[in-house]
Amino acid sequence: MDGLFILLATGLTLSSCSSTPSQIKLVHDLLDKYDKKAKPMWDNSKPINVSFSMDLYQILELNEPQQYILLNAWIIERWYDEFLFWVPEDYQNITELRLPYDAIWLPDTTLYNSLVMKDDDTRRLLNAKLTTDRHRRASLIELLYPTIYKFSCLLDLRFFPFDVQLTLYLRRKPLFYLVNLIIPTSIITLIAIVGFFTTSSASGMREEKVSLGITTLLSMSILMLMVSDQMPTTSTFIPLIGWFILAMIVVISLGTIVSSVIIAIQKRGSLGERLSKNALRIAKAIAYITCTALPPHIEKEQMMEAFDLPTPTVEIKPIRPQTEASKKWMSLRRAKNGVAIVSDKSTDPLIHLSPSTTGMIFNDSCLEDVLTPGMTPFASLPPSATCEDDVSLGSEISSKPPTGRLPKQNYKGSATANAASIKHNRQLAVAEFEWLATVVERCCFVIFVLCFLTITVGINCIGFIHWYYAGFNLDNE
Repeated sequence: MDGLFILLATGLTLSSCSSTPSQIKLVHDLLDKYDKKAKPMWDNSKPINVSFSMDLYQILELNEPQQYILLNAWIIERWYDEFLFWVPEDYQNITELRLPYDAIWLPDTTLYNSLVMKDDDTRRLLNAKLTTDRHRRASLIELLYPTIYKFSCLLDLRFFPFDVQLTLYLRRKPLFYLVNLIIPTSIITLIAIVGFFTTSSASGMREEKVSLGITTLLSMSILMLMVSDQMPTTSTFIPLIGWFILAMIVVISLGTIVSSVIIAIQKRGSLGERLSKNALRIAKAIAYITCTALPPHIEKEQMMEAFDLPTPTVEIKPIRPQTEASKKWMSLRRAKNGVAIVSDKSTDPLIHLSPSTTGMIFNDSCLEDVLTPGMTPFASLPPSATCEDDVSLGSEISSKPPTGRLPKQNYKGSATANAASIKHNRQLAVAEFEWLATVVERCCFVIFVLCFLTITVGINCIGFIHWYYAGFNLDNE
């Protein structure tokens, strides 16, 4: 009975050993004397070649100001371990096996420009795959794991937002920046230029254009801050979009200054000084180019010059004060030829008319031909009077009794005429300088629009050409 019990126990033991899975037996055999601290090579002088491959899954962040990249990827590391070799026939032809990553030797692979020093925060290691290789008498170890790398990278942002990063083979799509920065900046600048150089405002003055320029500069400074927040704080280069916004700020600043000059030109007309001939000639040439109509009085002057007619001018003569001698009554003395002359010896001048000159009274210009030497002419008539007016006046005087007095000069009417002439001259000056301001506005509008189009199209074309050809070269490589 004792012998029979021993045989049964031995049979149970053998059956239990034969029922152990081959995989478990293989793991026990491989790790029984394995030390993960040792280099897995029989010849310690030989190196271990580790292959490292990465499949990019997603670029999470490209931080331009701090110059780093955050990306998600899958890493595959491969190497041979000679201590983990087995013969498949000994273990029911098992050729592959999976072991925990912390049970085997792992290569020391580290991203040197990583901004995160702790490996547990950058990668999540999984089980390793072992495949036996009879030719090399070693096992091929494959370690597959996901990772998130955050590493520093010097970015070339000279052509931002049309930049291409050749070290990473990345090409930025500029549509976002075109829609949110470049196009709004262009529209704001164009509206500001149109507002600066319109011919007049609703109130007829141009002072509010300066406030328009200041408001536009404030909006442009906000856009400049948006761009600077996305750029690195460096002085080695200025990005392309920075040059663009800076050029727009310069255009708006110059437009504000020119608007102030135009306001000064417009207000100069209130001084009453009209344009000089040279200034008028230059302004006419610019007005012809800018298709600006001439003021009505300048057109009338041109028509009169075309027909060789004298140009009407407004001449302002000062009022001559009345002297004491002119206030005395002067007597008249009959000349030999019958013309009435004035004698300063009498105190009550009487008008004596001869039969040949009845009803005729002459002014200074008319008496030059009829007065003889020694005669003293009477006080001259107002400047606007002519010989014909004198004749009519003489006709009226001849119908009165001979003892009538000479009419006094109308100095009050002369002062009124002079005031009207000054007012009319000032109105013409205001019209001329208003027209000159309009001519300068239109000329500056054309110049500033051309500068705006040149800057906008030129800078964006430079960026697009660089972006296109850099992408073309990457595709060919």
